[in-house]
Amino acid sequence: MEHRNPLIITEKAVGRRSEKTVNARDLHAFLDVRRDFTTWIKNRIRQWGFAEGKDYVVFDSPVLVNQVGHGGDRRSKEYALTLDMAKHLSMIERTQKGHEAREYFIECERRYRALREHTAPVPPDTTRTPEELASLLHLYAASVKAHKANGLNQFQAVLGARRVLLKQYQFDINHHLILNDVEYLARVGMVSNEREKQDRRYWFPDELDDGPDTTH
Repeated sequence: MEHRNPLIITEKAVGRRSEKTVNARDLHAFLDVRRDFTTWIKNRIRQWGFAEGKDYVVFDSPVLVNQVGHGGDRRSKEYALTLDMAKHLSMIERTQKGHEAREYFIECERRYRALREHTAPVPPDTTRTPEELASLLHLYAASVKAHKANGLNQFQAVLGARRVLLKQYQFDINHHLILNDVEYLARVGMVSNEREKQDRRYWFPDELDDGPDTTH
């Protein structure tokens, strides 16, 4: 957008968020609004219910302005508008300049989103081979038994085993994941389901019944 008053986008804290903003005075100049800036911005805020700390922030201008008859030099109030508010103000002007400004803000948002997606950290690859998965499940079962051998109760042993796998192998394990993983390993021939009850007691040590056998 080429204009004598370029609309510069800056980063400012709006409430508890960091937002892309535009100076309201620059927008007022670009739109060629005939009313004076202070009257225009205050009327728009009141008319459309914009909220300070959500849609805009107010700050003192770094430039001193001489106000004859009003106590000498003072700093004017500036408004930093979120791009959503700036788009709204541009649209309600219903002029070609308003349309140009709104399209400009939309394009800025599109570019910022594309930049964030391009620079976003790539999540680590957690894909595991059947052999690695089977090994981790065996480690889990063995770790539960080892924790119990050290005097921990069933709940403490299961919790401790899961923490070990998550810390050392970045492997988050829970009841439902085990079900899916064992079924998968059985399909690819890494484990046997021939003795379902025995296998279940091995893969799910947290379901072991330490009491007397009540089966008939």
